[in-house]
Amino acid sequence: GSTVENVVLNIDLAPTFLAMAGVEAPPHMDGRSFYRLLFRRKRLRDSVPWPDTFLIESSGRRETAEIAAETKLQESLTNIEKNLTQTLEQVTAEDPQLDNQVSVVVTGNKLERLALECQ
Repeated sequence: GSTVENVVLNIDLAPTFLAMAGVEAPPHMDGRSFYRLLFRRKRLRDSVPWPDTFLIESSGRRETAEIAAETKLQESLTNIEKNLTQTLEQVTAEDPQLDNQVSVVVTGNKLERLALECQ
């Protein structure tokens, strides 16, 4: 039971498995074996030069998901505004006196109108 402070990445798994099997990793393979980091003797672990920084790249999938969520939110808000407009039109058609009160707020945010209507 010991803790090793070195950071390994998923690309280091294949070279490590090959090293455990006694096979040398081909030169075109990314990553490096961390097999020697698994030794119990600290002296052997410390003799392995190991990088302490890594480059991380993103494929953009996260950004795509955020854009999709934002688009869905915008569509929901648009639907709320359409429903709100229809509701206000129905209310003012039924009671013309409310038309003046609602029209004062029409220039503002439609959600503000809904809040005023609910008061």
